[in-house]
Amino acid sequence: MTATAILVGTDAALPLLAQYVKHPAFPVRVNLMRAWGHFDPVAYANEVLAHVNSRDFFISVSSSEMLRALLHLGPRERLAFEGQHSLTDIMRVAPVGVRKIDISSNPVLEDLRLLATFGSLERVGLSMCAEIKDLYPLADLDLTELNLHDMGAVSGLDRLNTLQSLGVTSELPGGLRDLPQAAPLNRLRLGGSALRAGGLRGLLKWPTLTWLSLLEEVEVLAAEDWFELSTHEGLSELALDVQAADHCANATELPHVETLWVTNVQGFEDLSALGRLCPNLRTVSLATPHGIALDVSAYEKDFPGAEVVGRRVRPFAF
Repeated sequence: MTATAILVGTDAALPLLAQYVKHPAFPVRVNLMRAWGHFDPVAYANEVLAHVNSRDFFISVSSSEMLRALLHLGPRERLAFEGQHSLTDIMRVAPVGVRKIDISSNPVLEDLRLLATFGSLERVGLSMCAEIKDLYPLADLDLTELNLHDMGAVSGLDRLNTLQSLGVTSELPGGLRDLPQAAPLNRLRLGGSALRAGGLRGLLKWPTLTWLSLLEEVEVLAAEDWFELSTHEGLSELALDVQAADHCANATELPHVETLWVTNVQGFEDLSALGRLCPNLRTVSLATPHGIALDVSAYEKDFPGAEVVGRRVRPFAF
């Protein structure tokens, strides 16, 4: 019913959508948020979105009209800004107490100093903001989480020593030496061009690390990278793309990994190489693209002794 009302795309549908603002289901609430751009931004903010619980997802702002209407939503912990918005404009409307901010596809943003005035921030995500070259202003925020995607080379990342979770799919010219060496990292995601310069050499600098995601370009890893990974005693969870099975046949075993996450599983792959890579697995979680029904029992032979479970990566409408 919500999808039908959203497709109507006129303010006449707002009373119907308003009936679902207290719905507890995550997909319903996310779809109500994603419908914002289909209606008058201020009217929708007042009648629908202001009453939706968004503590477990980001409110996404993609136009100047939506940005101005943000004032009508009241306190929000998670905000995502897509497109050409200045930090001055964002600061003008962002509610007090915002904890997590994502900024993406912003070709004009250069200086992050204003962002440092959000004292409540715990997480920042930056994606496709090519003019940002220096992350040092974020050092004053005591962030616990940072995600960088398609950013090019940036300086100042090594100064963010409060991070506990870090995701980088951007260039690291100095390899892992470009990461904050003193940060108490427990989660690290590396992909894109992040592995090209130095692979995983230096990973042991973070003995607190328990979760590592390598979802792209595993083929660039050399024998010494796999060896370093194998000697990290604290690393118990590993996430890999399904194609990693084609590039780890001769890798050093990872005896400390107990949980393996595999993405983009289609249902026909031989994953036995991953089972040999991680011989002490307890749990294997296989994620499939939308629309694929996976028979996980077909993979149990690849992971003897482990519980194999499936999960779908499901996109939401609109």
